[in-house]
Amino acid sequence: MTLLGRRDGLPALVLCTLITAACVSVDPEPFEDFREATDQVRAGTNAILLLDYEWSRRGFVETVLGGAPEELGTLFLTFDEDAPFDVQLHDPPVFLVVNQARHLLTNLASTFAGYAQLLARLAGPEVIRPKTLDTLERDLDARLREATKALEEEPPAGAEAAAGLFSATASNAFRAYIEKRRANDLRAAMESTQPFVEHWAKVAADAVQNVRDDIKTEYDARKAYISKRYAETRRGKNSREQRRLIEEMIDLDATVIDSFATLRALRDAFLSMPGAHRQVAESTRGPNVALDEVRTFEEHGQHLRVLQQRLSRSRGR
Repeated sequence: MTLLGRRDGLPALVLCTLITAACVSVDPEPFEDFREATDQVRAGTNAILLLDYEWSRRGFVETVLGGAPEELGTLFLTFDEDAPFDVQLHDPPVFLVVNQARHLLTNLASTFAGYAQLLARLAGPEVIRPKTLDTLERDLDARLREATKALEEEPPAGAEAAAGLFSATASNAFRAYIEKRRANDLRAAMESTQPFVEHWAKVAADAVQNVRDDIKTEYDARKAYISKRYAETRRGKNSREQRRLIEEMIDLDATVIDSFATLRALRDAFLSMPGAHRQVAESTRGPNVALDEVRTFEEHGQHLRVLQQRLSRSRGR
């Protein structure tokens, strides 16, 4: 009978072990670290894109001031009576194109931040209802679709969803997790979203290069204007204006240096995000999983926080 008891008890023991492994509690700390870093990426994106827009707008105003009166017509809206609420510019100024790109990249960074916040909520003690999850998924996918359409980007090859973050596989796994709180369901959900994180993080990193080009273009234009004005004041012996222009050039240099440092950190953060996401998913296996890429991503976020503060001071000069 003892032998029989052992035979009957072994499957039960194995079953108990498997259930315990599946339902192991998720450590919320890696998820929270990922959320904080992703939110700082969002804030850094907003800050640098606002600078890009402000500089492009100022450059356009100065161009119009120095040109023919007719150039103001580039700002005249056109209306379509067949679509009474649509307005457009036939040849929009660069600063408006930059502003449109700013909203697109902001949508992308905001999607990442919202997704990371959802993951942190799922890993924490909060009980999320299925309807709440549905709403969050729709909102995040809507933001991503907006960026997809405007950037004219296609979703990654082999991805199940057309243009969203949550494929059917991912959604089902997330629902299974909130119903049963099994760590392997959360990991499966994140593995399903991994291709999208990888693709869109690269798109965002590439877009950062375009912002760098915009800022350099405006810097070159402003530098030429200051140089011309400085030469004129030297001929007129206006020392006060000469001093002001020299100080403006110093401040301009400082702002560009700070903005380029921010752009570099932002690009590096986007590129490190997918690896951090993968490790956060793996952290659901237990406490011995490596989190070095999560730490790298977290460091990029902290660096961005410092640079954002410095950039704000530069813009205030």
